[in-house]
Amino acid sequence: IYYCIPKGLVCLILTHVLIMEKLKIKNCQLEVLSQNFSNSKNEIVLKLSLDRKEVENFKNQLSKIQKNIQKLIISSEFKILLEDRETEIRMSCLTKTVFLFFLKSEAPVCLNELQKHRSELILIYKNLTSKNSLSDIEKSIDNLYHYEAPTIYSHFSRIKKAFRNILGSEVANKFAIIGEKNEGKYIDKSNISIIWEAKI
Repeated sequence: IYYCIPKGLVCLILTHVLIMEKLKIKNCQLEVLSQNFSNSKNEIVLKLSLDRKEVENFKNQLSKIQKNIQKLIISSEFKILLEDRETEIRMSCLTKTVFLFFLKSEAPVCLNELQKHRSELILIYKNLTSKNSLSDIEKSIDNLYHYEAPTIYSHFSRIKKAFRNILGSEVANKFAIIGEKNEGKYIDKSNISIIWEAKI
């Protein structure tokens, strides 16, 4: 199991450090006191030696960042779950393959170069589908980027619809696969906290 830490939370802590330096607050310490693992959440308790106004300001900023962060769990059974571990975002096996591939990708992927990732896509799909025929699996993956009628765009729409049905349009946009025409496609993970329990 490993975690992807949202950039927003890191930026907030760095901003706080800069504020303390700028205001020349003496004897300010930021200490990690403990980790609370209740309710399956990893919460870091922070102790701040600041005046009350600064503490409240920091809490307010932290609260805003946390509200904007959407947590997602990829279970060991390859289920896409929300933080409560009960709400599942359901997709077909091939649509889920596309989503997990882009969710895992560290850099934008150009669709005209998707064939370079064929083996990775096949591996993900094999973990999801009930198909036993390797040729059928390969054909489904090859159809994603077929030069005459690529099917991958329809999967982009299905991914967004799956999240929109559960979370609404605004939050669903966080999980959309985006990118300008003829440029790399990607999922903006800056406001997503991902817990990978599945091995891909």
